[in-house]
Amino acid sequence: KRVEHLYDALSVLNHSGFPLQLVIASGGDEEFYQRCQKTEWHVETHVYNFVTEMGTFMQGADCVLGKAGGLTVSEALACGLPLILVDVIPGQEIGNAEYVVAGNAGVLANDPTEVLEAMAHWLEKDRNYYEQQAQNARRLGRPRAAFDIVDQIWALATSREKEQMAL
Repeated sequence: KRVEHLYDALSVLNHSGFPLQLVIASGGDEEFYQRCQKTEWHVETHVYNFVTEMGTFMQGADCVLGKAGGLTVSEALACGLPLILVDVIPGQEIGNAEYVVAGNAGVLANDPTEVLEAMAHWLEKDRNYYEQQAQNARRLGRPRAAFDIVDQIWALATSREKEQMAL
């Protein structure tokens, strides 16, 4: 299964006693969605099957727990959200996870205990560490990247136009 440890991680957080709220988007995985729907949650939890406005959901979040898919990672980083990554599959997701971890914008959790440790570190032990990871996520996410590219293209185009006019 692609999300075998994600449900276990959510279950551990559900019983952690941490002051948190869970918003779960199953990405269209009907089996995972049904399993989450049937769970007796002890923290406020909202379960969605498939969402089209993930960025909107992320605007209200403090972190992202999930897989290291390209869209998830890029949206989380653009929103300045540190990530706890689980169930990383070979291929592109490994590179995404390495990018997040190397940039100190999140952690790779190989089991639910590591998810709990990361959350405890952020919530209970060192809020500054969480803030630093969020800042690193914003830096890596480059939310203005599209605007920067347009500015560079415009500068290049106008400089070439001036060069041609000078000839």
